[in-house]
Amino acid sequence: MIEQLNNAVKFMAFFTASKVGKTGITVTIDVFNPSGTKIVTDGSTVELGDGIYTYTLANTNTSSEGEYVAIFKTADTTVDMQQIPSLWIIGRAGIEHLDSNISDKATQTSVSAIPTTPLLSTDSRLNNLDSKVSLIPTSPVLSTDTRLDNLDSKVSLIPKNPLLTNDSRLDNLDAKISTISGGGSPLQSNDTRLDKLANLDVLVSTRASQTSISSIPTNPLLTNDTRLDNLDAKISSISGGGSPLQSTDSRLDKLANLDVLVSSRATGTNQLLSTDTRLDNLDAKISTRSSQESVAAIPTNPLLTNDTRLNNLDSKVSSALQTGDSRLDKLNNLDTTVSSRATQTSVDSITGSGKTKWTYILTLADGVTPIPSANIWITTDIEGNNIISSTVTDSYGQANFAVDKGTVYVWCAKTGYKFNNPDTEVIA
Repeated sequence: MIEQLNNAVKFMAFFTASKVGKTGITVTIDVFNPSGTKIVTDGSTVELGDGIYTYTLANTNTSSEGEYVAIFKTADTTVDMQQIPSLWIIGRAGIEHLDSNISDKATQTSVSAIPTTPLLSTDSRLNNLDSKVSLIPTSPVLSTDTRLDNLDSKVSLIPKNPLLTNDSRLDNLDAKISTISGGGSPLQSNDTRLDKLANLDVLVSTRASQTSISSIPTNPLLTNDTRLDNLDAKISSISGGGSPLQSTDSRLDKLANLDVLVSSRATGTNQLLSTDTRLDNLDAKISTRSSQESVAAIPTNPLLTNDTRLNNLDSKVSSALQTGDSRLDKLNNLDTTVSSRATQTSVDSITGSGKTKWTYILTLADGVTPIPSANIWITTDIEGNNIISSTVTDSYGQANFAVDKGTVYVWCAKTGYKFNNPDTEVIA
């Protein structure tokens, strides 16, 4: 018998005397562990009944893998065998892996549904996720924006308060200054405003027009903006090029679902969705499920509960004859078919010299109620070796024999009954 490690096991032995279970005897037991060390000496057994004796070995003694051998012993000399072995195999043949019901384990269908190419945490592309995706501008300036061509020098060089083309004062420049006559009220040499003429160090025509100035955003992205530190990779590699997510894109609502690392999710063209009904099968951690190797080791043709051969198990196997049972030696007497032997009718007709017709009546303890269909046989010796006749009781519990006069020994057997064999009878 096979059992898991660290579980208690029950050893059993069947003691017989003259082919019948022997009760009321004192039986002790010795138990040896897989290393050959005796771990139980003369342990006390429990009589289960009808000659069966048991001993339970505690789970504290079954922590080693291997074979545990027990020897049931009795000093009673009437039994057929005074020492009977019993065996338990602990933790062998893969039994140590059966720590839960196989039906609780994942099926091949559910295991096959697990994506084989998920996004791994070691994917180098994840290094670009050094900031929240939600911080990426929804309408960024793209590298292909033609307005960037206007940034041909530092923005800081642009005058903060340039003279704009719509300045009404320019209307006064209706002629070249050099054509201004000496009349009127031209600037005088002592006019303090002439000090500002030193600022006219280049042609006014080389300065920016109002149109180009007006096209410059009033809140441009500055070079010292710390958000630029997040641009450690091309935005085109994130947004897909010239069509980044816009602030009105409904898909942005799904960003709330990014509550765990993207690296822990599956990739591929068939990502596992939260609505995938296969997820209903993930009712426990995958790590607690069986591996493919252990699943492959499960027999594909186990003995099923509806196997009709199980109907033959109509009694305990332990009640069958053991290989050491001395009664098995009598099987050699079955050298021909039983049907070829004499019937009860032919026995009744025997009138041979020296034979006496004798009837044996088998009843319950009340001495009245007959026991029909019981096997009855007669031997000339108390050990039961020399069988001279046998038959089956009729509905009245009677068994008829034709035997020689003298002392004989009667043996009785029937399933569900217990007899004190043999019964000594004197035929006169």
